[in-house]
Amino acid sequence: MVSSRQSGTLSVYGFHLPVHAKWSFSESFEYLVAVVVVAAAHSVVQVVALAYAVMSAGSAASGVTNLNRTGIRHAALPDFCRPLRRFCVTVAASIAFSFLAWLLLAASAVLDVLSICNDDA
Repeated sequence: MVSSRQSGTLSVYGFHLPVHAKWSFSESFEYLVAVVVVAAAHSVVQVVALAYAVMSAGSAASGVTNLNRTGIRHAALPDFCRPLRRFCVTVAASIAFSFLAWLLLAASAVLDVLSICNDDA
């Protein structure tokens, strides 16, 4: 939209009149560009906030899972993953999927912004 402009001639009753069109000549086109910019900025803010939340939740869970796997050496807390192997494997897979979700969320937001930008070009 921002790069949309053209010049030409219009023939009216034999008279050739020069005409010029540019996206900024119309308030509705300016409004469209402004709204798309705001939507793209909002999308970036949302992905940063959601990606941060997903990443922090996965990080917190991975710390607890690591503690369950190794135990606490200087205290009497044993390794819980020996007797509860299936639980620990399931939790580790869930945490891995949360990190994958973070990556896909970031990629989705980037692709949405690029799609919006390409629709206007």
